[in-house]
Amino acid sequence: MASIVIIAPFEELAQTANKACETLGKEIPIITCSVDEAVTRAKEAERNGAEVIISRGTAAWKISEANLSIPVVSIPISGYDLLRAYVQATALGGRIGIADTEEVLRGVESLEAIFNCKIKKYTIYSLEDVESAVEALLQEGIDVLIGKSVYVNRVKSVKGRPISTVILSSGIESIIQAICEAEQLISVRRKEVAQTEQLQTVLDFITEGVIAIDQQGAVTVFNPAAERLLNLSAQSVKGRPIDKVLPSFKMTEVLQSGEERLNQIIDMHPLKLIGHLVPIHFNMNVIGVLCTFNELSQFQKQEQEIRQKLYHKGHVTRYQLRDVVGQSPVFQQTLNKVKKYAGVDSTVLVTGETGVGKEVLAHLIHSLSPRSRGPFVAVNCAAIPEQLLESELFGYVEGAFTGARKKGKAGYFELAHRGTIFLDEIGELDETLQVRLLRVLQERQVMRLGDERVVPVDVRVIAASNRNLEDMVAEGRFRADLFYRINVLRIDVPPLRERKEDFPLLCEHLIKELRPYVRRQIKGIEKKAMDLMKQYEWPGNIRELRNFIERAMILSQHDWIDLETVLEAGGAPFQTLYKKETEKNVPPVDENTVHKPSGQKQLSPGRLRDHEYDQIFRVLKETHYNQTKAAQILGISRTTLWRKLKEAKRNKL
Repeated sequence: MASIVIIAPFEELAQTANKACETLGKEIPIITCSVDEAVTRAKEAERNGAEVIISRGTAAWKISEANLSIPVVSIPISGYDLLRAYVQATALGGRIGIADTEEVLRGVESLEAIFNCKIKKYTIYSLEDVESAVEALLQEGIDVLIGKSVYVNRVKSVKGRPISTVILSSGIESIIQAICEAEQLISVRRKEVAQTEQLQTVLDFITEGVIAIDQQGAVTVFNPAAERLLNLSAQSVKGRPIDKVLPSFKMTEVLQSGEERLNQIIDMHPLKLIGHLVPIHFNMNVIGVLCTFNELSQFQKQEQEIRQKLYHKGHVTRYQLRDVVGQSPVFQQTLNKVKKYAGVDSTVLVTGETGVGKEVLAHLIHSLSPRSRGPFVAVNCAAIPEQLLESELFGYVEGAFTGARKKGKAGYFELAHRGTIFLDEIGELDETLQVRLLRVLQERQVMRLGDERVVPVDVRVIAASNRNLEDMVAEGRFRADLFYRINVLRIDVPPLRERKEDFPLLCEHLIKELRPYVRRQIKGIEKKAMDLMKQYEWPGNIRELRNFIERAMILSQHDWIDLETVLEAGGAPFQTLYKKETEKNVPPVDENTVHKPSGQKQLSPGRLRDHEYDQIFRVLKETHYNQTKAAQILGISRTTLWRKLKEAKRNKL
């Protein structure tokens, strides 16, 4: 069946409709039937797939009132149609009457003004007015009646004096207009149906329950998820007041206040739900309320899945057991503690000088623990401004303070849920934050700034400090109760100067790690250079050593880091250390002589120094004064060579 069907209540209209279709080049079924048959034929067309019915006059009126699910387009009466009927009527008699709707009669008034004539009019409001309209016009003494076929047929059945009739029919232009309107209706209706189907599909397959009420509080939407969660059928709920069906949802309160309510706990004992209630606005008025909800347990599960995705946002461990280097007994004892502590959930305090690798061990504890699949959130308490640290640790809600993000923000403790939070430099916390941290550790729940609700968190805490926290407790600068709370398991990381056995391994590991970054294929460190490096105290520990190795790799002119490069990379501290070591290794001499073997003639210190300078200048001359080559031949560094040349110049040699 075609999408458009024309039902013509008389033959003349059918013929005109056929011409209109030919003009448009369209094939539209035209059904000719009586007014009484119009509704039956329209229903048949609907069953056969018609999307719009086009009809005329009373037939269109009857079809519209038949409760069809498809729209009905009434063929209009144009000014040209009225003019044609008026001209025909004036040829049949002088006194003319017409019965029709207000819209048509307004056109008749225009005709009266144009032709300076008077036409008897009767307004029709319903089909029941037909008989009274004809009777009233006849009593007015009209000679000709203009009207639709139903009025003309009524006049013909009246006995008495003869009355001429003119059927008010639509012309081809009016039918073309009706066809165009029908096509537009089909286009709009198809879009609406598609949108409705899409919305219905969403409602049917969404996992959350969805309930909507209208302005009167009656349920208009109740999706399958709501049926499942609440064990109620949509049929039993739709159209009923929400307060009688589900008073616990309190949707009418939102309807009256117009204020949304998010994350509301809905107690449907024994079931607990969490829902969002949002008012529906139209033209500044609240016309309904939408509620989406789910089981609280399901919400918590989804929250955990979201937290798991933090793996892709950098909250993961960067170090594994393979990244830790050291074979010294003191370091192996530390590593054994790490492995043992990783298997439990107790709080760990890691202490040690700056740069010893406290954070590396915290990463290692997490990666070896049952929480390794959860997030690892590292927080440097000294790096975040004091006024921001509280909001970063515990989060905040919208409007908690000036500059707060819209919709708020989760804190580090929430982000670390089911994982580990590492609080580095914990000794930098002020007293207010110490109190809040103690509460979190005791109760395992946080409260965002500006909020009244608590959020349960499951986190393992690892704290670290390069300060002496016991002294800080004694001085009143760190809370004793917090210290005892974090000092359950303790790891004291040894400084680099206490694990010199690990020095060659650490250097080899760092060179291998840094090669891709400095783009130098450095093979290692020469023995003399390594011996000097071992004598240094390394107050910055492994962090300082790493920076030193990187600098030496960049400065080195060869594929091995030599003593000269170490002196250049180390600067004044290393040069001073080297001078002391050199002087310490010079054999003892008296004031005036230097002992020579086999009874040879003794040389004074001055002559010995002169001999040394002679040798230096000889080697320089042989190398064409290339100081690098000369230093290599002499077995000294460029720095030493430079120093001796300066001494020679000072002594004017």
